[in-house]
Amino acid sequence: RIVSVDASVAMQAERASLVMLDAQRSERSYFLLHDQDDFKTNQQTLDGLRDMIESLRGVQPRESNTIEKMKADLETYQQEMRKAAERISEAGEPRVDRLRSAVLTFEKDLNNILRGAHRQSRGSLVRELHDRTSRFDSEIAAAGTEDPILQSISTELEDSANSFLSQAAELENRNWNRVVNDHDNARALMVRAEWVLGSVSFLVLLISVWVSYVLPKEVVQPLLDLKAAVDHAAAGNYEIEFDVRGKGEVAEL
Repeated sequence: RIVSVDASVAMQAERASLVMLDAQRSERSYFLLHDQDDFKTNQQTLDGLRDMIESLRGVQPRESNTIEKMKADLETYQQEMRKAAERISEAGEPRVDRLRSAVLTFEKDLNNILRGAHRQSRGSLVRELHDRTSRFDSEIAAAGTEDPILQSISTELEDSANSFLSQAAELENRNWNRVVNDHDNARALMVRAEWVLGSVSFLVLLISVWVSYVLPKEVVQPLLDLKAAVDHAAAGNYEIEFDVRGKGEVAEL
């Protein structure tokens, strides 16, 4: 289960997040450059993402509610992209002054971040850079048009994408937690199995020791006594006393 279900779903959820980020990059390029190739790339990415999400349902049925929410967010995102495609031909060209302002602000923020990098851990620095880069992408996309309808669509796209990413992150975390729990349960099962096998081995050892004492006394020793009596009889000594005890072939003989 760890390999085929929990870890598989967790990795698929992580991959779904990465695919959604790819869709957002093509979305922002489309808003900025109005290139139909970017729109086609975005739609193809979303179609593949829908198939990926649907495959999770069969692997992990207990996550059906989360999967339905992710599908709803994805559908909303794709519908808003289609609205943007219908509106994009009427949008104006990007304002160079707004683009320049966004780039200058981004450059200034990067300098500030790197200036204080020595006081931060590598992980926090990477997260801060990632957040600032994502915000720069949004600023560039917003600078790509003055159309208020497209700005509204851009907001809806960002909201649905963020909701999708949030659901994917929760799905990933829950399944990685299941991986940890299943691993702990497997280790506990192994420990119990070792105790059981150890107990059985000890019991077998006791039985073996008991048999090693009982068998000579109950079977081998009477045979030795009988052989000694036969040897005396063969030598002409018929007055040998032979104590026969128990039942069975030896006593009859």
